[in-house]
Amino acid sequence: MKYFRNDINGLRAIAVLAVVIFHFQPSLLTGGFAGVDVFFVISGFLMTKIIWDKLENNTFSIRQFYLARASRIIPALSILCLVILIYGWFHLTPSNFFTLSKHSISSIFFTSNITYSNEAGYFDISANKKWLLHTWSLSVEWQFYLLFPIFIIAIKKFFEDKVKTIIFSLMFLSFILGIYWSETNPNTSYYSLYSRAWEMLFGTIAYLYPLRIENKYKRITNFFGVILIVLSFFFISKEILWPSYFTLVPVIGTYLVIISNHQSLLTNNPIFKYVGKWSYSIYLWHWPIVVFISKHPNLWIYGILSSIVIGFISYNTIEKMKLKGKALIIIILIPLSLSFLLKVHIKSIIDMRKTKPEFILGHNSIKNNQLLYIDLENDHLLNTDEINDVDFIAIGDSNLAHYAYGITKSKKTKVLIAAAGSCLPFIDYTTKPTDKWMDSKWEHRCKELHNRITEFPTKDIILAVSWAPRDTMCISKKCDHDMSQDDFYIMIENQITQLSNIVGNKRTINLIGWVPAPKNSLVECTNMQNNIDKCQGDIFTQSLPIRLKMNNELKNISNKLKNVNFINPFNSICDSQFNCKTIQDNKNLFYDAGHLSAYGSSIVWPYIEQNLQSKTNE
Repeated sequence: MKYFRNDINGLRAIAVLAVVIFHFQPSLLTGGFAGVDVFFVISGFLMTKIIWDKLENNTFSIRQFYLARASRIIPALSILCLVILIYGWFHLTPSNFFTLSKHSISSIFFTSNITYSNEAGYFDISANKKWLLHTWSLSVEWQFYLLFPIFIIAIKKFFEDKVKTIIFSLMFLSFILGIYWSETNPNTSYYSLYSRAWEMLFGTIAYLYPLRIENKYKRITNFFGVILIVLSFFFISKEILWPSYFTLVPVIGTYLVIISNHQSLLTNNPIFKYVGKWSYSIYLWHWPIVVFISKHPNLWIYGILSSIVIGFISYNTIEKMKLKGKALIIIILIPLSLSFLLKVHIKSIIDMRKTKPEFILGHNSIKNNQLLYIDLENDHLLNTDEINDVDFIAIGDSNLAHYAYGITKSKKTKVLIAAAGSCLPFIDYTTKPTDKWMDSKWEHRCKELHNRITEFPTKDIILAVSWAPRDTMCISKKCDHDMSQDDFYIMIENQITQLSNIVGNKRTINLIGWVPAPKNSLVECTNMQNNIDKCQGDIFTQSLPIRLKMNNELKNISNKLKNVNFINPFNSICDSQFNCKTIQDNKNLFYDAGHLSAYGSSIVWPYIEQNLQSKTNE
């Protein structure tokens, strides 16, 4: 007789709804991501029951165990990857499609947690562009499924009298490792099986060594467990390191519900009965919908409903098929082979486009008819080889570097570029690190960029950065606390004023505004199909309002300071209604959602160059 617990099925429903709500509208459920931790405990409990019971009856087959897990998980995952690959072929740029192919392969091989741990963090803004990010948890579970039966068989055979000690010891070691890694390497801690295994082992303990609860206390135990889980969804947030001691809250809550084995209305009701059954499919399909509507956050309620409806369809048409044998192999090979083949094909397209200005990043200078990439770890001289020969010292981030192509194509202005990715080159504050690459080396460079102003006391200045409001950190003795993005406007006025004071009245700071970056900068002309019919002439799309607002703020700041000259890049490619070109002469002006292509750099820079002010050359 098949083992089924309605209360556990209800837990699945609670967990998946929490995750879905968090991803679509984080402010409603700041700790909804902890639903994944609930799933981990449930998986540990159910897998332990399946393996242990069959070992006790001498009926366990590791081959059948793996096949059962594959039949349950892989078909829907493979179909998901196939659907996204087909969509990506028609709508993604070659570089983004190349990344999607790589992620699809790692998802099907259940190594995506390792792939993503080497990229941006789970809560970073860039994560919203990764169509298969959510498969990291499936990879963790699958790795657990591969190793756990071998582990159980081994300790049962060779250390049967120490099973409890070994499991508790491993759980404790994994928990401590997670705490340590969260402090020293948050990405690894979040994605790794080794720092997550303790949660699944908590489920193992719930099955093998549960606390014995009298019937009269089961109801209150169930209720208290649910309360702990729900509280974690509301009071935990992404600002808390995860996993951490706080992870014990949803984990212990799940443990209590499982050991109580009580069928309450909280976990066993008609709605949760169905949502729990569809939970795997809902989880699979919800994240691509999140990515799809990411530019339209007001559609979040439709996103949630769509996730449930598609999850229902996926459960009834794919999960119920229970594919085995050749059918299972075929359903794996189709998206896998497609990912490999298209990855190779896209690589050739990317290589072919590397010489075309409309397809490469503006971070490329021209020297002796050769393209030289402008990295952000070093300073670069443009249009000269002599540091004392430069007209301007330019400090900033990647929004400065993307003018390199235009500067060297123009050949009129000699510039020293000193930039660091996502850096605010101010005296007291800079960007608070959010990505793995923003390490101590990055921090050191970012902190010292403003020193170029005093190192070259006779040179005029260019300041160009991404002016996106963000959290900033204190980097000098003049401040004593970090600042949130709510105070961003106050902070930049204060810091630009300080730079103005340092520069004095014999030099000028040329303050370059935020580039337009139209809402639909990644237009059809850059996608896989390169549909020329849609790319004739010039194409305009409306700019993002936040960029207009920020440039107005920068203009107001410059009006207060006599030695600051504001230059608005909008004027180079936008009309009076702020409709901005994204395509000019059939060529893309933007490389991505925030940076100019080399071609765009050659169009925008001449306007900036024409409006540069220099007191030292007067």
